[in-house]
Parts: sequence; C-alpha cells; structure tokens
Amino acid sequence: MEKLKQVIRNLLGGKQEAVASAEYEESKPQFPPRRRKRKSAKKVSRWLPSALMVFFIATFLISGIMIIRNTLQANKRDSLYTDLSGTAVKPADPKPNQKPDENNGETSTNTTEQTPGETITVKPGLNIPEYSPIDVDFEYLQEKNEDVMAWVYCPGTPINYPVVRGDDNDYYLNRLLDGTVNKSGSIFADCRNMVDFSDAHTIIYGHNMKDQSMFGSVNQYAKQDYYDQHPVWYINTPEQNYAVVLLAGHVTAPNAEIYAFKGTADEPAQIVQNALKNSAFKTSATWQEGERLVTFSTCHGNSRRFILVGVLYEIG
Repeated sequence: MEKLKQVIRNLLGGKQEAVASAEYEESKPQFPPRRRKRKSAKKVSRWLPSALMVFFIATFLISGIMIIRNTLQANKRDSLYTDLSGTAVKPADPKPNQKPDENNGETSTNTTEQTPGETITVKPGLNIPEYSPIDVDFEYLQEKNEDVMAWVYCPGTPINYPVVRGDDNDYYLNRLLDGTVNKSGSIFADCRNMVDFSDAHTIIYGHNMKDQSMFGSVNQYAKQDYYDQHPVWYINTPEQNYAVVLLAGHVTAPNAEIYAFKGTADEPAQIVQNALKNSAFKTSATWQEGERLVTFSTCHGNSRRFILVGVLYEIG
C-alpha cells in the first residue's frame, strides 16, 4: 500500500514539474533569431573594385580607339579633298572685257581685264559676281568618280568640295568621294534631283562636323554678322556656273515640307515664304517666280536640321 502511494506522489510531482517548465518557457523573454552574416556580401566587396577597374579600363580603351579612328578618318578626308581641290580647282583667270576701240569703233578684247570680283545687275537692287571665282576641271574629277556633278564653294569659309549624287541618299552619307567608308561622308545632292540643277528646287546635304569641315560651318549662319560676311555661294558644273544668293537660314525638322519634293506649282513659293518667316538673318535679296532654289542642309543637334535657302543665278 505504501509503495502505491509513493508511485502516485511521484506521478503527481512529475506533472507539476512539467507544468512549471511549460509556464517558464511561456514567460521566458523572446529574442529574434540571430541572422547569419551573408557570405555573398563579403564576395561582392572582394570583386567589386576589380570589376570597376575593368570597366574603367575598357571605357578608356574604347574611347581611345574611337579617337584614333576619328582622327585617321579626318586625316583621310582632309588628304583626299585637299588633293582634289589642289589638282582640280584653280582661281579663275581674269576674263577679257570687250571695249569699243577708240580708233575704229570695233570691239577689242585686249584693252582691259574683267576680274572675278566685278558684278552684274540681275534685277533692281541685286548685283552678283559676273564670274565664278574658281575654275574646276570636271574631266579630272569624273575620272575619279562619275557621280561628281558639281563643285560648291564659299569664299572665306571651309566650303570647298565636290558635289556628288548617288542612286539613293544613303550611300554618300558615310562614304567619301572615292568610296571609302568615313563618318564625314560627302557633300551630295538629293537623289531625286537632276544633276544639271534644272529642277525648281535642289537640295544638297553635308555633315555638320565639329572641326567645321564639310557643312560644319553652315550653322554659323544663325548669326547675322556671319551672313553679312558670306552672303553668296558658288556652284560650278560642267555646263554652267552659278552664284547662289542666300535668302534665309533656319532650324527645321528632318521631316519638314522642304524635303518633300511635292512637285506642285506653288511649292517654290511656299518654300521661300516659310524660309523668310523663320530666317535667323535678314537680307535684301528676293525671289521671283520662275527662279530656281537651292537648299543646303546639315544637322543641328541630335534631331534637328539647319538649312540655307538660296536663289540660283547663272554666271560665267
């Protein structure tokens, strides 16, 4: 009997200890589990400096390669066009000015000389040079490339280049006259134009280069004083020479109406009206119906164009 009582007491005591233990566990302060330090953070801290060094070295090398490439391309461009202009382009010879002979009234070609700087009046208030200031050997140029259609020149500026026309407007965008791939491209006429400038409106394109080559100086016409110093361009062709009297210059969109070639009778008048309304410079030059237009177009910033619109006049 005593043994039975002892067993019962032991059982009851164990239960009480279990209850006490459970109560202790419930009342024990709860702490969040410790987080183990991530090994990945240590790994990142180890390889990040190396990765950044590789990145900067790669960037430096790529920039260096691009600078070298651009320099080589610029040298190639300058060498080509310097050789062409040195061989194919010469200052125009003085032209004889016929004058009545005082002795017999007949004309003589030996009494005076007509210099390229003298002018003729093409309409009231507008005098233009009677002769182009340069002579161009187109036979030599077309032996180099049969796509050569003209030479464009503006005294006192970098503008002094052959003009080509391709089967599309992409080929010469990044190719020199000799076909070499080059970011400077060529000065080229719109493929929709005739090569003899017989269209009512001709567009000539050129890149806006930072070193002012190609059409890099065209954006300078945003300043009135630059226009005042260079109001006339010259275009020589195998058949005829022209003076281009500038009417207006302004920034426009790459999809502007001036690039549309709609072919309507009123298109030239609309081009002139819009150009004069937006022009960055003022001029006394005018356009009359029937006179042909030439637009020189280049880039302006990343997504705009700067254009010069001028009137084409035949000269000697």
